[in-house]
Amino acid sequence: MAEIVWTKEKREEFWEHLTEVFPRVPEECFFLDGTQEGPFKKHKTSVLSCKFSPIANQMASAGGGRIPWADRSIRIWDTDSGKELLVLVAHFRGIYDLAFDPKSGILASASEDYSVFLWNLEEKDVIFLTGQGIDGQAIVKGHVEFSEDSLLIAIGETKSYEDVGSSIFILNLETGQEVFRHTLDEDDAISAMAFSPDGNDLTFASDKWDRTDETVIWRYDVAENTANWSLLLRKMAVRALYDLHSHKVIIASMQAEIHREYVCYLATIDPDNGRLEKNTPHLA
Repeated sequence: MAEIVWTKEKREEFWEHLTEVFPRVPEECFFLDGTQEGPFKKHKTSVLSCKFSPIANQMASAGGGRIPWADRSIRIWDTDSGKELLVLVAHFRGIYDLAFDPKSGILASASEDYSVFLWNLEEKDVIFLTGQGIDGQAIVKGHVEFSEDSLLIAIGETKSYEDVGSSIFILNLETGQEVFRHTLDEDDAISAMAFSPDGNDLTFASDKWDRTDETVIWRYDVAENTANWSLLLRKMAVRALYDLHSHKVIIASMQAEIHREYVCYLATIDPDNGRLEKNTPHLA
C-alpha cells in the first residue's frame, strides 16, 4: 500500500528542503490566533475555497478574489469543534484557491496579487513560491494543486494585466525547475485543472475571460509536454475537474446560461480519448 501521510520527521525535512530551493518569503506575514467565537461571517466576503488538511482535523478557508476591499486572510478551523484556530495574513489582495499537499500537509494559496504562497501550519512558516516579483508579470494566480506524490505543483493563471496570455505551469518542488507550461491566447483564462493520481497527466480547462464564448478541456502528458486530446465546448464554462483514476473517468462540473437561467451539468469524460460520456443537467 502506498504511503498516505508522511511522518512528522519527514515533513520537517521536506519543508527544510523547500526553504532552500525557494528561499524567498513574503514582505509581511502574520500567524494570528483565531477567536473562539464564530464561525459566522469571518471573511466578510465570498468564500471561494475550502480544503481539508490530510494531517490534522482542520479545514482552511479563503476568498475575496478580485474584490478591491476583499478579506485577504486564510482561516484555519478545527473540524470537530468549529473553532477558528489560526488566521494567516500575507497576501495583499483576495485569494482564489487553496490546496493541501496530501503527504506533507503543506498549504498552498493562489491570489489576485499574482502570487502563490506555501504555508507550514505546524511550524508557522511561509514561502513565496512564485509571483510578480519573481516572474516579472502581472498575471493573477487563480488555481493551485499538488500532485499526489508531492513532487509537483500546478498553477493556473486566470487574468493577465499585461499583453501576454495566461498560462498553466508546473514546478518541480524538489528542484525548483519549471517542468511544464501551456500558454493560452490573450483573452483566455484557466478555469479548472486536475492532476492524474500518478502525476503523469494534467487535465485543465480554459475559457474566455468574459465567459461568453467557448471552453476547451485539454489533457496533457506532463513529461512529454504533448496534448493527448482536447475537447471543445461552446457556450459553456467548466468550474471544476476531478480525475477519478480508480474509475477511469474525469468528472467535469460545468455551467451554461439557457433561456436566461443558469444550468449546471455534471459530465463524465473518458481520460483516454476525451469523449464526453454523460452530461446530466441540474438547475443552478
